[in-house]
Amino acid sequence: MDDQLIIELIRNRREDRALSQLYQLFPMVRKMLLRQGATSTQSEDLFQEALIILVRRARSEGFILRSSLGTYLVAVSRLLHLNQARKQGSIPEVFSEVEFTDENINSWVEEEERYKMAEGVLARLQDRCQELLMLFYLDRLSVAAIAARMGYSSEGSARNQKYKCLEAAKASLKSLSANQL
Repeated sequence: MDDQLIIELIRNRREDRALSQLYQLFPMVRKMLLRQGATSTQSEDLFQEALIILVRRARSEGFILRSSLGTYLVAVSRLLHLNQARKQGSIPEVFSEVEFTDENINSWVEEEERYKMAEGVLARLQDRCQELLMLFYLDRLSVAAIAARMGYSSEGSARNQKYKCLEAAKASLKSLSANQL
């Protein structure tokens, strides 16, 4: 069912049909929340809260869905989990409570879309390129450490391979971006 149709069902107070479609998104949201440290029970509760927020927002005047419903629910669930973790002292107090404004949610939705795009780009690369780029950007290993770990003959070889992998990633990103237009 189309996302806009689901929004219209919510606006017309036919949530039962809309929610049956939205619950199909729960496995994706639960997977993200479990990776973020939530328990299975917490992920169910957070998803329920995210649905309530979606229904309230969809009924409010001026609500515009700027992403897929899946992306929206993931972003809202992530915000809810962050709030919950902060209140329980699981994250430093320097993080202020997140407020649920449309701008806030939209920025999280956009961030989630960028993560999905990056995951899509990485998935299209060969395994060795995936490993090399993750070691460099995520694990923050030096090129020398990557050369030793991955068995390259020299630091220059590893640097050259990193360049080739980045070029392949850029080409993949262009291809993905063109397909979304």
